Amino acid sequence: MPNDGNRIYTETVNGVKYGVDVQNDIYKVLGIGPYNGEYYDVTWACINRHGKTNKWSKVKPIAFDSYEPISFDKDLTRVKGLIWGMKPPQMNSGDIYFNKMCYAIISGSNVYSNWVYYPPVADKDWSRASDFDGYNHTAPPVFTTGTSASTDFNLFDYSEIRCYLSRNPNSDFTMSEFMDAYLDYYFVVELYVENGAPFYSMNAPTYRFVSSNPIKDMDGYAEYLTIDVSQLDTSSLRDRYAYLCMGMQRIFDSGNPEPGTGIVAPWESIDDTPCCKRLHFTARFNRTLNVSAYNFGYISGSTWYPAINTTHFSFSGTRMMNFKCRMERKQKGIYILPQNSTYLPPGEKAMFIRGKASGSYTNEQYAKPSNESAQALQYVYVAPTTAEGEFTEFCLLFDNLLKLGSTDAILFEASVDNGKTWSMMTMVDVWIDCN
Repeated sequence: MPNDGNRIYTETVNGVKYGVDVQNDIYKVLGIGPYNGEYYDVTWACINRHGKTNKWSKVKPIAFDSYEPISFDKDLTRVKGLIWGMKPPQMNSGDIYFNKMCYAIISGSNVYSNWVYYPPVADKDWSRASDFDGYNHTAPPVFTTGTSASTDFNLFDYSEIRCYLSRNPNSDFTMSEFMDAYLDYYFVVELYVENGAPFYSMNAPTYRFVSSNPIKDMDGYAEYLTIDVSQLDTSSLRDRYAYLCMGMQRIFDSGNPEPGTGIVAPWESIDDTPCCKRLHFTARFNRTLNVSAYNFGYISGSTWYPAINTTHFSFSGTRMMNFKCRMERKQKGIYILPQNSTYLPPGEKAMFIRGKASGSYTNEQYAKPSNESAQALQYVYVAPTTAEGEFTEFCLLFDNLLKLGSTDAILFEASVDNGKTWSMMTMVDVWIDCN
């Protein structure tokens, strides 16, 4: 019978039906040689001692009490607790969280099956060559879980962790067909922030998220779950390691997981584990900010002094100070807002800047975006770019940063989580005496 090198299928030509040929179809597509180098044995081909049968093919030899050709319109192995001839890696009875399960996987433990394929058993089951009629040698795993989050997760740059449960569009199965007995399961993401103990020994996740749709309602090829990191306690995340664990699970009406119902996505080796992702949360200001000049409210607005100027300023009265700045542009835009702003940036980061004066006194104040004439602005937008070394110019206005005494340095810090964490931007040396 004909085959295309990766698939096996029967065909009728000129009224003659060609069946599955052991040598020219099964052995050729699987890429195996004669049994013991001597002959082509149908039993040897079907029982998968050679390990070449692709378990993700919908059609493949299965243990079934019949010698007649069977239909793969439905899963005949479900009655044995299998899924299309495979044992799913299901959570141990009584367990409700994924951390121990994920650790067993990434550590190479044999506690959980790797979607183990159960072919016919020699001298017990019928070894039917017809089970290869429709076999797909290149069929990919049906689904996987994953995340777009970078391992080095800079809280300054990123505000979302997007996770997904995705069906491979090239799979032999639809999701509902493959997961027929688990259609009431939900995509679950657990975030374990290490607290001195390894994540796998923690009793519960630090944060837990459940998708809004069950598997049966998956739209298209994927179900997405987006975590808004700014809504978490980012101050406790900074400089911490964490693990994302993902899987599917049955959920009670109360929102709690049903014990022992967790299933993780397929994985090909312990080096490819989409069910678990390690993260390192940081909060670094990764742009360049330069203060080029500054002026004072008591001086004419047209008089700007270079930031490197060493002139000794001594004055009394107004405390208004305006800085002219240049900030490097990145691939993501950012809005600089004044404190207590009601403006909502359209899907991009909102950043607050504060100045901290030091000298014979210390003081700090949120900056107000402004122009060169010291007029406060609703916001300053630093547009994105794909080019290197491009900058946006703007001014930062402080009207209460200077106090009585001497100031010798002003430090600038930025926050993108509404003041929960701050990152150092730059520092300027000044010489100001106030009286």
